[in-house]
Amino acid sequence: MSIMMEDLLPADQELELYGDPEDEYFGDPEFESASSPAAEIRLMEHLAAMAAQTESESEAEAFLGALPALAARLAPAAARWVPELTKRAVQVGRQLWNSPAARPYVQALPHVVRRTTADVAGRYSRGAPVSLDLVTRRFAHHASRALRDPRRRRRVVQRSRQADRAWIAEARRRAQQANRVGPGRPAAVPGRSIVVNGQRWCRC
Repeated sequence: MSIMMEDLLPADQELELYGDPEDEYFGDPEFESASSPAAEIRLMEHLAAMAAQTESESEAEAFLGALPALAARLAPAAARWVPELTKRAVQVGRQLWNSPAARPYVQALPHVVRRTTADVAGRYSRGAPVSLDLVTRRFAHHASRALRDPRRRRRVVQRSRQADRAWIAEARRRAQQANRVGPGRPAAVPGRSIVVNGQRWCRC
């Protein structure tokens, strides 16, 4: 079963971002819940930002492919479905990335992945049957909810961008601390590179 972009986005939908991009992040329960550590969430949003900004499709797929494993740390019961979630995240992400008008929506995927992972984990924990087809359908459901409604889409992307900035700020702070502790070491370039699946990528 495949997920097609035309099922997720209205035809000829242009990206619209309004309002203050700094609002609603730290006060959002999704980002403050004890079951959703902020560090994991911010890293997911940073990977999505790198995917949206890279000019390499393979790099974008690598960044997006790392999202489900991170989400499964927040909902361990869904760990067995990480391969299927990875497949769907990359599939939808590739379609969004290849459309210039829709590429910014790539930054909605961490939200979609987290919601789907929590959904699947909850169903499994309640003893409900979970099949690969169900995982795909729930991913499509959460992707459609995040992408089709303009207001929801704006809010999701704005929060993602704010979380990305928070990740970079934290990386900068830690790099500065490391440089103070280890004099003579090469200065780190915060927020510009990250290791994904054992490979370092540069956000240059």
